[in-house]
Amino acid sequence: MSELVSVILPVFKDDGYLLEAVNSVLNQTYLNLELIIIANGKHNKELIAFLNENIDDKRVVLLSTDIGQLPFALNLGISYSKGEYIARMDSDDICQPERIATQINYIKEHKIDIVGSDYELIDENGIVFDYIKTHTGSEKIKKKLYVGSQFCHPSVMFKKELIVRAQGYCFGFFSEDYELWIRLMYEYQAQADNISKPLLKYRIHAEQATSSFNKKRNFAYAASLSILSILKYRKIGFLLSFFWQFKFIKKIYFFICRLFK
Repeated sequence: MSELVSVILPVFKDDGYLLEAVNSVLNQTYLNLELIIIANGKHNKELIAFLNENIDDKRVVLLSTDIGQLPFALNLGISYSKGEYIARMDSDDICQPERIATQINYIKEHKIDIVGSDYELIDENGIVFDYIKTHTGSEKIKKKLYVGSQFCHPSVMFKKELIVRAQGYCFGFFSEDYELWIRLMYEYQAQADNISKPLLKYRIHAEQATSSFNKKRNFAYAASLSILSILKYRKIGFLLSFFWQFKFIKKIYFFICRLFK
């Protein structure tokens, strides 16, 4: 019998893409799954009413909380999950139909703990405009974490036992996924990989948080995480993630890459 997979989908507000995201999970070729949707924050009651009106599938579990912080919603969803494996999903993205089946087979075949994938960028109308190639190989990914997260968060699947043992997502950091990957791979010796196939369509749209305040906050949290990782794991390489926050450093790096391509 196939293992149960719990898909965790937090939603703070519906930007018009929620039902498409939900249906892309429910229409997976892998049938033994539950979809846990966590309506969190000030719109939670409206979201629950909307979902109850528009979704009729016994595999869907609806949770609601007034707390709008993403790590809390993710941990809440995981605590209610019944699956042996956890898959992440966001409320404005689209899963390819074979995503869950491909990832669970890959985890079992390669005996790893975490798996992400390549992904396509889509616009507000669902038109693909870019393809993002991810790094592969657990050791390479671990080293590349010095620079930044090596996974597209909503594309990831991992073992529930591992995330519970690691006590879930950490509160306080805006880059809650990046901190988790560092902790799992450096503290819990998790094995990870990315599948060289686009299993997710990641949407870029105008309603995403792009304010100057959020940019400053993101920079502050990323810098703090860099320093914490250096002190906690005694890896000076994490200093690179601090410098990587500066745009001119990225421009120099990509210019050099083009020169020696």
